Amino acid sequence: MKLTQEQIEIFRKKGWLVVEGVFDAAVVEEVARRALMVAENEMEELDVARLVEIDEEGKVTGPRKVEFPFLKDEIFRRLLLTGPLPDVVGQLFEKPAFVMRDQIFMKPPHHGSPKCWHQDNAYFRLEPAHEVLTAWIACDDADEGNGCLRYIDGSHLLGVLPATADPEQEHELIPDPGSFDESANTPACVHKGGVVFHHVNTLHHSGPNVSNRWRRGYASHWCSANVKGDLIREAYFNSEPALYSGC
Repeated sequence: MKLTQEQIEIFRKKGWLVVEGVFDAAVVEEVARRALMVAENEMEELDVARLVEIDEEGKVTGPRKVEFPFLKDEIFRRLLLTGPLPDVVGQLFEKPAFVMRDQIFMKPPHHGSPKCWHQDNAYFRLEPAHEVLTAWIACDDADEGNGCLRYIDGSHLLGVLPATADPEQEHELIPDPGSFDESANTPACVHKGGVVFHHVNTLHHSGPNVSNRWRRGYASHWCSANVKGDLIREAYFNSEPALYSGC
């Protein structure tokens, strides 16, 4: 898939870009189905509070997250490594791209919770930041009703903002609300099989799922060979060479 120069310029200016039709809808549906199976198999072994969605009565309503799916099933490795993403991300970097890590985020119908504003690089701490991005694959149509991603245009140019841990969820690093205009946000609506790309410094969040539909998204994080930081030692292309080259 060849990006247009206009698409590349939009990404550079806004810090994010929606590209429709990157994957066939049937392919990502099978990926989402397999992710649900992985999540269900792990429910009793992992931290249930983070892995699944729980309602006010404590009832489990559906899986919430799968960490590192790349390591858990070949279907995820094939999607990332043998599909169009390495080439498309490489066009945005203007050099070869490599997968660092991944997650699958799930918002069950009526129960998918919101995600606070954040920058990926508040966690990753990688440089040069313009050679690190997230490719968020839509496994369902994503819109404002079921909790699509939302972005602050141009926020990648602000650098990594000071952030504090949420007292109730210490793993959440929340930037100072006074450091950006939260009202100036744009929804990244995307159809199933499309991909939302965002710069590692771009401020983003997602709302709750108030619809009767799933909102499943496969987030893969990519970098160039130039990128430095502690996280690189654990990146798939460094730590899992057999899996990385086996597809």
